[in-house]
Amino acid sequence: MILIAAPVAAVAAAPTSSFEAGSVHVDVYGKDAPSLVLIPGLTDSAVVWNATVERYQSTHAIYVLTLPGFGGRAPIAAPMLDTVAADIGKFLAQANNPVVIGHSLDGYLAIRIAEEHGNLIRGAIAIDGLPVFAGMDRLSPQTRAAIAAQVAAQIKGSSPAEFKAAQRQQISYMTKPANVDAAVTYSQGADQTATATYMQELLAADLRPQLSQIAVPLLEIAPFDATVDPQNPFHPWTTSAQKQAYYASLLVADPTAKVVMIDDSRHFVMLDQPAALHAAVDAFLASLPEAL
Repeated sequence: MILIAAPVAAVAAAPTSSFEAGSVHVDVYGKDAPSLVLIPGLTDSAVVWNATVERYQSTHAIYVLTLPGFGGRAPIAAPMLDTVAADIGKFLAQANNPVVIGHSLDGYLAIRIAEEHGNLIRGAIAIDGLPVFAGMDRLSPQTRAAIAAQVAAQIKGSSPAEFKAAQRQQISYMTKPANVDAAVTYSQGADQTATATYMQELLAADLRPQLSQIAVPLLEIAPFDATVDPQNPFHPWTTSAQKQAYYASLLVADPTAKVVMIDDSRHFVMLDQPAALHAAVDAFLASLPEAL
């Protein structure tokens, strides 16, 4: 595995165009087809995908999304995920049968799009985002909702300085030490209230009952780092195989789903193991029928 961090400013060129898709901002790169839709994770702006844009823009049309509340964009009223999912669904019709790739919060959203808008996409890739938050699958909907509300209240009740410090602390756990500053850059411009609302909705959510509706290939890319995963506060894993089996158990209702592990990596796989991430994406894209 290659342990080289993707540079923050790795985009080869400015977007060829940009537009608003309801609440979602879209930057367009690359050629006409086939196409990719890239969605950043919680608190992140489109810059999280810079290296991926650079990697694929010569062979794909790429639509990079920025969600409301992130990247300096204004938040919207709750329920935010419902609005965002609907707006992305409306936009997909013009994206030429894309593959949707989402990270973290938006790995969850990629799975939701596959459930709700599978007729408009060729496939979906979730990068360390699940149909239900890891560890919350064992809890009742009522308990998940209560915990989600508590977490949101803590985020909303913190001062701006405390919010930024907590972001850095969380990011320090989610990427290798050499990549923390880059990952912090991705979160610049994140709205505190929007972050709390998204987190509340994510922690309370559960897409598993609808997984059987997915009719397109779904790939889950999961990182494993032996120095942090055994201490995961939500769900500890001692081996990569154990974590892979757990992720697969959450996706078992979708017969198309596959879980690929990227070892020696944390949550920000695009920083910790960019070459391995792109190899997994390449293999998935090569397995799909040609774009329409």
